[in-house]
Amino acid sequence: MDKLAELPWVKIHNFLLASGSARDPKDLCVEIVKKIQTLVPYDQARIYFIDDNGKICDEFLVGVDKRWSKLYREYFSTLANNRYNIGKTIRNTKPFDGKNNVHDWGAERGEFISDYINPQGLRYSIGFGLLDAY
Repeated sequence: MDKLAELPWVKIHNFLLASGSARDPKDLCVEIVKKIQTLVPYDQARIYFIDDNGKICDEFLVGVDKRWSKLYREYFSTLANNRYNIGKTIRNTKPFDGKNNVHDWGAERGEFISDYINPQGLRYSIGFGLLDAY
């Protein structure tokens, strides 16, 4: 059977209609995360809104204890030359291809892993950036 025929076209259509109705960039991001769970189930979601200086200026969390986000924003995102700094990473984001965006945390070591990733029980994550014209 053709792989395209197996896709949940009605769910995809409904997702696009529901999330596409948002006109504000922030609202669009929030709607995407809320609605995509019908297509891609997840345990946690984090949206970090980045300002022109590459700093986190707002967030939207689903299933995430605020203390973990606070720890990330106040400590891990501020470390110089940190590969886990979203503001730095977002500028180097490649188009989402479903392969290079899935991250397996099991093979990594370091303070970020031992003090942030492991205590939350995270094993895999997927990340992608959405950029507006500004």
